[in-house]
Amino acid sequence: MPEMRMIEAVRAAISEEMERDERVLVLGEDVGKKGGVFGATDGLYARFGEARVLDTPLAESAIVGVAIGAALNGLIPIAEIQFADFIHTAFDQIVSEAARTRYRSNGDWGVPIVIRTPFGGGVHGGLYHSQSIEAFYAHVPGVKVVVPSMPADAHGLLKSAVRDPDPVLFLEHKKVYRLVAEEVPDGDHLVPIGPAVVRREGESLSCFAWGLMTHYCLEAARQLEAEGLSMEVVDLRTLAPLDRETILASVRKTGKALIVHEDNLTGGFGAEVAAIISEHAFEDLDGPVTRFAAPDVPAMPRGAHPAFDRPGRIPAAPRERGRRHGRRRARRAVRLLPGSGGVPHGLPPHPDGAPDRARDRVERPVLARRAGGREGARRVVDVGRPGAHLLRVPRRGAPDGDGGYRGPRLSDLTGVEPVDSELIIEALRRVKSPAELACIQLSCDWAVRGHHRMQAAIKAGKTEMEIYTPAANETLFEMVREMPGWRPRGGDDTGFTAMFVGGRSTAMPHGFVKGHGVQPGDVLVSGAGANIDGYRSELERTMIVGEPTDDQRRAFAAMLALQSKAIEVMAPGVPAGEVELATVRLAEELGVEDNLRHHTGHSIGLEGHEAPFLDRGDDAILEPGMVFTVEPGVYIKDIGGFRHSDTVVITDQGCRVMTEYPRELNDLIIAID
Repeated sequence: MPEMRMIEAVRAAISEEMERDERVLVLGEDVGKKGGVFGATDGLYARFGEARVLDTPLAESAIVGVAIGAALNGLIPIAEIQFADFIHTAFDQIVSEAARTRYRSNGDWGVPIVIRTPFGGGVHGGLYHSQSIEAFYAHVPGVKVVVPSMPADAHGLLKSAVRDPDPVLFLEHKKVYRLVAEEVPDGDHLVPIGPAVVRREGESLSCFAWGLMTHYCLEAARQLEAEGLSMEVVDLRTLAPLDRETILASVRKTGKALIVHEDNLTGGFGAEVAAIISEHAFEDLDGPVTRFAAPDVPAMPRGAHPAFDRPGRIPAAPRERGRRHGRRRARRAVRLLPGSGGVPHGLPPHPDGAPDRARDRVERPVLARRAGGREGARRVVDVGRPGAHLLRVPRRGAPDGDGGYRGPRLSDLTGVEPVDSELIIEALRRVKSPAELACIQLSCDWAVRGHHRMQAAIKAGKTEMEIYTPAANETLFEMVREMPGWRPRGGDDTGFTAMFVGGRSTAMPHGFVKGHGVQPGDVLVSGAGANIDGYRSELERTMIVGEPTDDQRRAFAAMLALQSKAIEVMAPGVPAGEVELATVRLAEELGVEDNLRHHTGHSIGLEGHEAPFLDRGDDAILEPGMVFTVEPGVYIKDIGGFRHSDTVVITDQGCRVMTEYPRELNDLIIAID
């Protein structure tokens, strides 16, 4: 087994994966002839050529955007961002596109890219070359975040990242690149993404870290051992997904937890680790979870933070707790079910032991059944009684086996009945008043006008934005002229939107605009809507550029039949779920049941999506004055997506379509000049 430093292990992993799979390519600033600013891609340009090792401009958003496009077209890009501090311009590409594609496509499409970037301080990097960015991206569903600390892990995890079907952010601490060397296994060495690893066993204290801080914690553990303290060091390695089992197992063994990270304290990823420990291992703790991190400043000058220049300096509080050889069980709050908003709460004893009648009524019958009492719980919310304080606790059926609280209700103790205000708002919005219906109808009328303008402007060869942006702006200016004093309400849009997507993107509900331009044979799915005093509507149409193929005609006809069926069923007294069931039964008859990927509709008004929904299982009863979108679609991967959406109001006699726009195919064919 060769001995490597991390920079060499990273380079070897990239080279091996490029040799294994010709679809793998590398792109980034100076990754080609220069070999990367740290040398991670040194030699790859000479070995694999300029077609697979691409030097890019200084444009991080473009680097990630090109990588996403390449991945969607069958390649496996490894994109390098020269310093993690510069990745923020690509945030939207990573979060809105790469991370969400699999979810948006119902699992059909993935974005197999690896974004490598050096991060962290301690190397005289200054303000713009020292940031730790892991917390930003570990928060995003759909992105895996990997932070290796050792060369062998960097090698095996990077190879696993390249083979992962979804985006992976691979963070390499620049100070660790040449910090240590170790043997890296020969052959196709893979380290799975997800599991943490215990770098050093211990009994007195659990320490959790990643990247450079893993090395500093190991050094601290060696110093503490001389003082008779045994600190366990857990290298998380992967932050998303996070190995909760290893974290909790370590805490349950030692009873104490310290989290060390280089990022700012507030909002750092250590807070997530602390929350998991507090929620799931609270009774195993001998004291509060402690975080040791950088202060909340933009950058840390070298020497200003003890972890950067003196890795053995563990904070005094964890060291002192680690010296306590005797362990005591943390105290459990008494449960109250249900709590406010359905969240269970506890009413623990007052920390100073002061007597309280409400506490006595709750605790004495319960504590009599539990040896040892339950004292010392932390106050969270004062409920207005001496010595009584509410504390959130795990839900009923939590792993501790407690069957839940048996005693007086929370309302009996506080004199206030908890109410979920969300249900009140939802009930008020369900049935629209005449004034609300007038706003929604005016919104529909403007949507129809703007959509006509947009459809008339569609020409083959133009890009989508070249077509719909002028149409939307012209309609918006008309609204301003014809409705003096009008302005959009809610602050979340300009007041009028009109757009469409085309080609393969339509095969996903709410696909994204690729900007390739309108081409003959494309399926287009459009949308238009206006904001009238905060009220919305929805108008969507499926259009086809040029003469439709037989497959397109069949899919369009099926979609139109499904929407017509839904509108036919809608009437007062009909359960909302029955509307979708009717469309599903028809889809089975038409043979397109496997091509349904979207609900039949939803209520609309002050928000784009309101309750109730036209979904199977929704037992809300339709009433006059309710307003819904009706939008069952047929989605075929190799052909496109076919979806109309109309805004429909329930009337005394049945329902009425508020968006009066052609629905038949002949009216929605875009002629080719």
